[in-house]
Amino acid sequence: MSELDKLDLAIIAILQKDSRKPFTEIGRELGVSDATIHIRTKKLENSGVIRGYTIHVAPSKISGPVGAVVLVGVAPGHLQDLAKQLAEIEQVGEVLEIHGEYEIMLRVYSDNLETLRNLVTEKIRTLPGVKATTVFYIFKSWKET
Repeated sequence: MSELDKLDLAIIAILQKDSRKPFTEIGRELGVSDATIHIRTKKLENSGVIRGYTIHVAPSKISGPVGAVVLVGVAPGHLQDLAKQLAEIEQVGEVLEIHGEYEIMLRVYSDNLETLRNLVTEKIRTLPGVKATTVFYIFKSWKET
């Protein structure tokens, strides 16, 4: 798909808010037929603009109410292996490569401060290639994607 028009962008915006919304409702909202929405959506999928549909889960409801952002300093040559190992830890919700004083940023959740402390000191800091960690507790999330 070479260029997205206003209708394509409107369909994408609606599906981003609610990917389960029926094509009939989307069509009614945009003033076109559900067949048009179906055809446009298929083209967006086939061209790779829409890569899939998913659900958004509140990590705190599954992994625990205490959240933190953990910055991880990485020894040279360990970034890729360390990121993969961190991604395997159940309480780690996100693993992001960043650049600056730290190389990895994690979003983690636990049941309480003691388990968060154990997560950082016993699981994260002990991995090969971890040079340093800094923990920021999350008091409140104003927006999650």
